[in-house]
Amino acid sequence: PRGARAAQLSMSAEAAVNALLTAAAGVTALVSTRIYPTIAPEGTAPPLVVVELVSNVREPRIDAASASHLATSRIQLNLVAADYVTIKALREECIAACQFQRGVIGGVTVVAILPDGDGPISYDPGTGLYHQPADLMVTFHE
Repeated sequence: PRGARAAQLSMSAEAAVNALLTAAAGVTALVSTRIYPTIAPEGTAPPLVVVELVSNVREPRIDAASASHLATSRIQLNLVAADYVTIKALREECIAACQFQRGVIGGVTVVAILPDGDGPISYDPGTGLYHQPADLMVTFHE
């Protein structure tokens, strides 16, 4: 359910990326609402995006009285599509929706979102699906 997903993602880099992807017309034109945290439900039709936290590094606090501190999360977008053209378009739309964004996004104060490389496009003959990971570095106040 969407409510459970929103609670799970609140106040995190994943929440910010999820908010950007679900608000991007170019992304939703391709995947509709098929944007999931960590794993897609079994049997979900492609194309789809899975937003996964790979790592989170908290910067040391300079001021012990500060209510928040900076953290940088590596977020991997796991993209899935039924054809090569769609996987390429999905990657372009997802990166365009997220790169260089900042401000309060999805309830998170984001300092910067930067693309950090793409994995190879792979094809799984067993499922007939194409896959591609794309990484983002999200710096935010935690």
